[in-house]
Amino acid sequence: MNEQIPETVKPGETLPAVQLCPFGNFPGEKTMQVCDRAAFEQLIADWKANGAKEILMDFEHQSEVDRIDSDTRAAAWISNLSIDDERGLVGDVKFTDQGAEAVSNRRLRFLSCTWYTDKQGRPTKMTTVALTNKPNIPVAPILNKEQPGSQTVEDKEKSMDKIK
Repeated sequence: MNEQIPETVKPGETLPAVQLCPFGNFPGEKTMQVCDRAAFEQLIADWKANGAKEILMDFEHQSEVDRIDSDTRAAAWISNLSIDDERGLVGDVKFTDQGAEAVSNRRLRFLSCTWYTDKQGRPTKMTTVALTNKPNIPVAPILNKEQPGSQTVEDKEKSMDKIK
């Protein structure tokens, strides 16, 4: 993937095809999450069957807290779910003022999906997505592509070879 991830975003701006979840198997709270094409196709089918409404992106999963005073402020709204052959599940992300500020100032950099899974651990229905710094599933940062320590040992060795 050669496209550049921007360093900032403005309120009301939409970033197209942001990675929500890569392909792979990832440990969840109760089961291994199987994030394959079939799972993502099911998620998209469910989303479309329910009117393809925008999905709430909150801050640190606060809207999922089962309390009357749960924080349901939107950081962004997600639409146009689709599957990217290399990056997995993607969606367009339209930022609110608070979400744009949080990611542009690097307070929060990653996304974390919340969903229901079937007995095999495949996600079937997405409920929300959160801006967080501790995603359960390894995703690319939403902004600021390079992150400290993101190079692999092989990448570092190649960089050193170039310097020599």
